[in-house]
Amino acid sequence: MKNKFDTQENGSTLGVAIQQVRKAKKLTQEELGKRVGLPKSSISKIEKGLTHISFEDASLLMDAMGEKITIQVMGMKEPDEKRVERVRLVTIGVMWYAHSKQMTFADAYRYLLVYKGIQFLEDNYAYEQTLPRETLLSDLDKVCNRNRDQLFTDLAAYLVSEYDIEPRDAAGLVMNSPLTQKLYSSEDPITEQRVKALAEELIKGI
Repeated sequence: MKNKFDTQENGSTLGVAIQQVRKAKKLTQEELGKRVGLPKSSISKIEKGLTHISFEDASLLMDAMGEKITIQVMGMKEPDEKRVERVRLVTIGVMWYAHSKQMTFADAYRYLLVYKGIQFLEDNYAYEQTLPRETLLSDLDKVCNRNRDQLFTDLAAYLVSEYDIEPRDAAGLVMNSPLTQKLYSSEDPITEQRVKALAEELIKGI
């Protein structure tokens, strides 16, 4: 889970709440971790406030224990119904995707985050939540494949323009190099700088 809170106090408050619910449910840290695809050590750090998590991440953990979490801030209203629906759809979508691809929850979340599947669900939750499971998964595949293919295209184009490589050779290098597997293990946004950096690594590997 990526750190999104700015202060240790926020992380500690959520961690304590998660710990209290977990103990009330008589779950071990290892059992909770298995439900969301995280190791026991990560759950321990979250509960101790050593890993700062967002409201959305805390909601995923609470959902895994059959509970909900809300936050009230002075001068602000608690999250509205639409926000809760978005979080719920993202949680379900990631779980379905992880199961369909035989991935852990954490790996599926990371993949969907990188290739904008999470953003797609948040932006289109009102419609997507009305769809059957297979249709929603098909939509996620289309979105992720399109964004992944765009990155491959950008990489190949950069190799052609900057390193005078033939288009066919550039495409083959991008598609077949083990270095492109880095795309699956990074939460970095798809930026021009990222394309350039990966292109340079591909050239060094020739």
